[in-house]
Amino acid sequence: DIDLVHERIKIMAVSGIPDPSININVRKVSSGQCVVVDTIRQLARGKAPKPNLRIEKHTVSIGETLAGSVILPGRHLELLFVSEKGETYKATSLLKDGTFNIPMKQKKPPGSESPLPQLVIVVSSPEPLNSLVEVNMTAPAAAAEVFPALAREARENGKVSVAMTLIKLMVPGE
Repeated sequence: DIDLVHERIKIMAVSGIPDPSININVRKVSSGQCVVVDTIRQLARGKAPKPNLRIEKHTVSIGETLAGSVILPGRHLELLFVSEKGETYKATSLLKDGTFNIPMKQKKPPGSESPLPQLVIVVSSPEPLNSLVEVNMTAPAAAAEVFPALAREARENGKVSVAMTLIKLMVPGE
């Protein structure tokens, strides 16, 4: 229960005594991904059934494959991948029988440091969403455009849910 977690965090902050039942992992996202996190935070408050997203490894090197699974029967699922630059790719075509394998073929952006934060997102809805129709695997869409449109459509629809995880993309040789 999220309210119980918030209450325990407040008690820890005031008392300075750690609560072993709370496991908080702080992970850094890039500025291009902030709009994604804001949208996910809004959509997480909804009452629609939430997908269960599992990733085999949260640290993957360029040239490896990111493997995982999604569980939520009876709903339309979209699998999205957001790079550290906020480039959004729809990888739904790689989702087969609830599992996926995404080849990590990115090139290291000049001046960037390893690891590169990457977001994996599953969007669940009763039917395909118009806001995600134009997003594809070959030509990235800007997260700053995709996620506000997704949030608007989700507010109108009311039956959209999401799951998100962050992975670290390692650049070989670093």
